[in-house]
Amino acid sequence: MATDDNFGETDLGWGDYGPWRYRKLAEPELTFALTREANPKTIAGVDCVTFQPAPNGAQLNQDRYAVEDWALADGVWKFVAVFDGHAGHATANHVVSTLPGLLKSALTAVQSPTTPSSISDVLSSTISAYDDGLTKELFNIFPGGVDEISKLSDEDIGRIVNGDAANSAKVARCMQGSTVLISLLDPSKENVWVASLGDCQAALGRNTGTNSWDVSILSADHNAQEESEIQRIRNEHPGEEECLLRNRVLGGIAVTRAVGDHLFKLDQAWTTRVFF
Repeated sequence: MATDDNFGETDLGWGDYGPWRYRKLAEPELTFALTREANPKTIAGVDCVTFQPAPNGAQLNQDRYAVEDWALADGVWKFVAVFDGHAGHATANHVVSTLPGLLKSALTAVQSPTTPSSISDVLSSTISAYDDGLTKELFNIFPGGVDEISKLSDEDIGRIVNGDAANSAKVARCMQGSTVLISLLDPSKENVWVASLGDCQAALGRNTGTNSWDVSILSADHNAQEESEIQRIRNEHPGEEECLLRNRVLGGIAVTRAVGDHLFKLDQAWTTRVFF
């Protein structure tokens, strides 16, 4: 609702949150502000924008993206990805800087000629290997696992984690998380592969030739409001009624698939003794 002619209030559709006050802008100031905040650029022929409206760097959102052209033996592949981080910047920053290179290396190793299933396997296995790598880094800090951390005092654990910058970063990447949305376009530009964890969406737009577009959603949402995901989690955790609470995993997180988020993946001892 408007508070005066120059300002308004909105709950951004959240209902129980806000309201937040905003200033109304008219042209040309509106276009200037949107352009400044969206930071538009073209990378490898792809037009990109990302909104980071908070002026304070510590309050920037955790969204990241990557666009790359990969010159491989059979031609140039185009890689486009979006990573929606949560609970902090650590996992989002790490996945955007690490996963593209891992995927490029894995794709390079695929025997020619490639097949649709071989590319799908590369996407699936590389994303899984990336997340497994986060787990391995954590386990290397405490090689004795649950038995080891159960014998250490809180002070000992704090000293091991917080007294070493590398260890602290590894633990942060496991505590925090990020969705993953990837598309791969082959050199012929006739085939596209999409891999998704979380609830970002990949959309394919086709120009119909009549000044309009036909849009198809190529990905599926993975959150605790999707019936298929609810059923999957219930089936994997029989008798654990609290595995989903208030449309969230363990009552804490909305997405049901992501990299990181090891608070929800590992034995409770890791959460209570190390993460907390």
